[in-house]
Amino acid sequence: MKALILAGGLGLRLSKEVNPVPKVMASVGGKPFLEHMVRLLSEKGISSVVIAVGNKAKYVTKHFGNGNKFGVPIKYCYEDKPLGTGGAVHNACSCFDNEDVFLVFNGDTYYDFNLQDFVAFHKGCDGVASMAVLPLAYGDTTGVKYSKNTGKISSLKEEEPGTKRGNMKNGGVYIFSHGIFDYFPKVLKNISIEEEFFPYLVKKRELYAWEGKGIYYEIGTPERYNRAVKELPKKLAQSL
Repeated sequence: MKALILAGGLGLRLSKEVNPVPKVMASVGGKPFLEHMVRLLSEKGISSVVIAVGNKAKYVTKHFGNGNKFGVPIKYCYEDKPLGTGGAVHNACSCFDNEDVFLVFNGDTYYDFNLQDFVAFHKGCDGVASMAVLPLAYGDTTGVKYSKNTGKISSLKEEEPGTKRGNMKNGGVYIFSHGIFDYFPKVLKNISIEEEFFPYLVKKRELYAWEGKGIYYEIGTPERYNRAVKELPKKLAQSL
């Protein structure tokens, strides 16, 4: 199984903390944040990784190279201009021509989940996309509502954290069937997968939610990045 990592974002909210490197290369425990995820994917048996790069791509490509040092083959999909998370997936279409399903990660996310369970869940659904969901935490506002029986998502909307027990959020980790590319516009353009593409899939009844468990960190804001710096190295040491 292959994995696509979306690492081409501008990362403006974290730029002061991590300049000159891109957000995904922010240091956590003496290593780039993205390295922790790449090594984890290697341990989980991912056959190869494609990293979608755009902004400051040289920092990513120089560090990871062909992936030999990290135990998994790595290739790159380049953006000539910002494409958003959805456009980045669309742009990588040719990298997954022979894949029935593939894994997609936001580059600012570390999530140690049960891959086998997630894949089995997705293959048991009749949709083209499955999203790992997690409980809403302080500062989160995007809620995911779905059937507890089937996992089919009925809405993605803003929720105040803590208003309802059990509210869930998008975990930034997905499994897509190759048929996902039939739902993209014919012309490659800048699309947000979270704000534009997923709501479209909900209307088409093609998006499902899988409740995962495991170590999870996301570094999209300075507060979350600082939390990862303090906690993730300890969690990784405990899991050895």
